[in-house]
Amino acid sequence: MKLDPLPRFFPLERTLALSDGVFAVVITLLVLGIEVPERGTLGNEELAKLGHQILIYFVSFCLVAMYWSQQSLLFAGLRRMERRTLVLTLLFLLPVTLLPFVTQFMGTWRDSWEVVAVFAATNLLAGLGFLGLCRHLVGEPELHEAADSAKLARRLSVGFVFLVSIMGFGVLIALIDVRAGIVCFVLLPIAHFVNYLRNAQSPPPQTPPPGILTKTNPPQQKHKQRIADEEVK
Repeated sequence: MKLDPLPRFFPLERTLALSDGVFAVVITLLVLGIEVPERGTLGNEELAKLGHQILIYFVSFCLVAMYWSQQSLLFAGLRRMERRTLVLTLLFLLPVTLLPFVTQFMGTWRDSWEVVAVFAATNLLAGLGFLGLCRHLVGEPELHEAADSAKLARRLSVGFVFLVSIMGFGVLIALIDVRAGIVCFVLLPIAHFVNYLRNAQSPPPQTPPPGILTKTNPPQQKHKQRIADEEVK
């Protein structure tokens, strides 16, 4: 018995809902990696441990927010979703769901190069997953609303090549000094959001039609505007 082929395209709204739900759960679970110290035990060692866990939580929170913001930008210009894009999206989300566990692991085991490597490898897989998703969408122009959307996918892929490079550099730095390697992971999302806000484009100013006076048209130009309207007629 021959089965009918499966449809190529998939509802875009369902993929967006799944991705947003995964990111919402992951970013909420991150805080569970911070252990509440017992009463009367807040010595220097406990404070240092608590501060380290909060730092790792901050890094993971910013990284997850970075992944979500980049994926939101990438999908904003799509008009439809096909099966390969859906599979690549799921592969991208797979390492993202491991971040709460990896964050708690890194917060508990301080000054361990192996744990830093596991943390970096998880984010490296997420970065490679998103990179593969971008590269795929660059070659699928029929999925985009406009040509600018494909250009954005190409630009995001270049940015994640930089992310992957920084992750590898952070692991190499951690071989010498674990805390210095962690600093690389702290600076990465901060640099991303600074660039994200700096490149935010405001909508272009609208030109008022002939004969309409706005705040940009002073009253003394009323006579000139009337003459220009008469010439057009």
